[in-house]
Amino acid sequence: MNMLQIILNEHHLVATTERRDFAASVMLCAVENEVDEAVCLIVEGGYSSVMISNSDGETPLHFAIVKRNSQLMEFLMRQDHADGIVTAITKRGDSPAHYAARYGAVRELETLLHRLVIMFGDLQTLNVENNPLNATNNEGSTCLYLAGLGRVNSIDHHEERDAIAQLLLQHGARLFRRDTIVICSRSGLSEQILLHDQARRGVATWVREIIERNNENTADDDDADGLDVRSSNVLLTELCAEWVATVVSLSSHSSAIAKECHPNWPDLAAVLHIVISAGYALEFMPLLLELPLLRSGLAAVLHRLERFSSFPRVHVLLLQLHTELSGALVEITGD
Repeated sequence: MNMLQIILNEHHLVATTERRDFAASVMLCAVENEVDEAVCLIVEGGYSSVMISNSDGETPLHFAIVKRNSQLMEFLMRQDHADGIVTAITKRGDSPAHYAARYGAVRELETLLHRLVIMFGDLQTLNVENNPLNATNNEGSTCLYLAGLGRVNSIDHHEERDAIAQLLLQHGARLFRRDTIVICSRSGLSEQILLHDQARRGVATWVREIIERNNENTADDDDADGLDVRSSNVLLTELCAEWVATVVSLSSHSSAIAKECHPNWPDLAAVLHIVISAGYALEFMPLLLELPLLRSGLAAVLHRLERFSSFPRVHVLLLQLHTELSGALVEITGD
């Protein structure tokens, strides 16, 4: 550390890439390599502020979150009395909360949430738009959406992912902005509804995850787990069949559009019913998600989605997606 201090004292003589401030470059390097003592020396010695960033706009706090170093996070946040580092965003629009949701463990998210509560008060009582957890990055993703779809996707990581999601939900987080859940288009007397691409991706990913998790938990259809698997498959079949029925209802309300999109839709619908009933609901789910629904039939689909999300085990993210879709339906219908 003495040698580092000597170098820092003469840092104006040192050239860095892209002509960046030398002390700031050392600071970012120290955080990335988790040399906490060096970080303390640089900050407390006044060589560099914590409010610095690399070429991607990542601050030392972003780095500390990726490294899952909650002690370093606390130190950095204490040094920034203006709290700017807590809400600083990268060039991709990611705040520390986005990074904590995507890269952090529960401890790192708790550390950041504690600071956010000090700054904003009880996050759950804030308006949805004012809650910093519901800010979106440049891709339109919220913290909860990144927690659900941006983390490592494997069986081993589901437990940590679910804990992160629960913690975010307890602080008022949402999966989507209100205007990125469904897409509505009027045609004649009927209204077609199509799920937004983020919502479609969420449904497709988490439905498959539920089925794969159930299959992972049992290899014997005769035990209790086997019964759960069969029940879950039945619920998925019912969900997909309801989806097809709603699309059929749409075609009857706007036959001209249905014929224009697919002149043989009744035959296609019959085929879909057959293959779904034969046990291929999961395989055809991505196709169904691309089909528009009749607004009046969406409630029945959502009811099936809720049942599937809740049994045999609650899938917190898919159930939250159901909640937000239901809220969007209420806003659309005014009921």
